[in-house]
Amino acid sequence: MNLQIIATQDFRQEYINVKLYESLCHEFKDRGTITVVDKNPDIVHLFGLWDDESIKVVHGFNARKIPVVFTSINGLIALNASGNSFSQQNSINRYVKKISQKVAKVHVCGTVEGNAVHELCKDSDTHCIKNGYYTNLISKHEMLHDFENMYVSIVEKHDDNVRQLISNQIKDANLSDNAIALIISKMLYLQYLQIKGSIPKAYIDELSEIFTKTDYNEQHLCNILHKLKLYKFTSRAMQMLSECSTLTEGFMPMPPTDDKATDALKQCILH
Repeated sequence: MNLQIIATQDFRQEYINVKLYESLCHEFKDRGTITVVDKNPDIVHLFGLWDDESIKVVHGFNARKIPVVFTSINGLIALNASGNSFSQQNSINRYVKKISQKVAKVHVCGTVEGNAVHELCKDSDTHCIKNGYYTNLISKHEMLHDFENMYVSIVEKHDDNVRQLISNQIKDANLSDNAIALIISKMLYLQYLQIKGSIPKAYIDELSEIFTKTDYNEQHLCNILHKLKLYKFTSRAMQMLSECSTLTEGFMPMPPTDDKATDALKQCILH
């Protein structure tokens, strides 16, 4: 699983969670199930302030359908700094609500911080993992284990939600042919992977095998693809599968399309 850890530019070394950010970047570089990456993440952990810069980062990853965990880089202090004017505090409160509603989890380091976030955004989904650099209530080993479990849980839930949405689309389309329903679901998931920006090589090999070994009515499939506005995307996928996997033209339900959009699709493949 690929994890991208980001800190927004406007932070200071004295902020309470800076050391936590630096530690996670270092500890998850090579931790078996999780790898820290600079691109193509499965999940993003954003350390930032409750401000416009953070919401822009969150929106960017939301557009790519990548789940985000948010940690206030200055913890509870950032929620109610003593030097804030009334208008500044109102602005922070608004950003708490905006960011909390757009991320998969708001990571907090204690119950008080979690309660403060919930007061400002009732439907926020907070997850408490204490900062092992500021308390003896948790060891650094336990802290890293808790973060790992949180990341894995979020990615699994996110993927389940994507697959459920696809399943709902298949039901809405009233597809009685199981083979065609399988192909349509696989193409919709491929579309999601392209938006995300990362298509595993194993997935396109699986697609090639499905088109090669599955018995289905090609014309019926093409009619449904047109109806679902997936025909052009699938024709580009055929070109990708022929170049980057094992699919040959004899097993394609339509002629392949080779254009700039096809190139963009191929660029998403993870080798």
